[in-house]
Amino acid sequence: MTRTQSRAAVLLAAAVLALAGPAAYAIFPQLSTPLTGAALGGSAPKGEAKVDQARLPATPGTLSVRVDGVRLPDGTSLDVVLDGQTVGAFRLSGGRGSLSATLPFQVGANARLEVRSGAAVVLSNPGRWKN
Repeated sequence: MTRTQSRAAVLLAAAVLALAGPAAYAIFPQLSTPLTGAALGGSAPKGEAKVDQARLPATPGTLSVRVDGVRLPDGTSLDVVLDGQTVGAFRLSGGRGSLSATLPFQVGANARLEVRSGAAVVLSNPGRWKN
């Protein structure tokens, strides 16, 4: 192989990786899961979590969490814990709350998400995330 052919092969390989590389990192580019919890004060809280990792690795993934029907006092701080790591917190108002956070790691379809008040789990995902 000549020097020119070698350079052309390297450039071609770099171009292919540049075009295909980002998609290879986002194994689960977008995920969602319902959040459920045990009844508090007569009704069960509910919610939803969504992950957007479509632009990895150039842009970190984001997590959005929304909860409703949480019968705890206004101003109660709830932690959002993803696979054992706290990724953010929010305060309740009228039994509702939400969080939008940048993810420090990639999330897989089997990730465990919990919304906690102290050590108590108020809501969690019931199983595998949907993509």
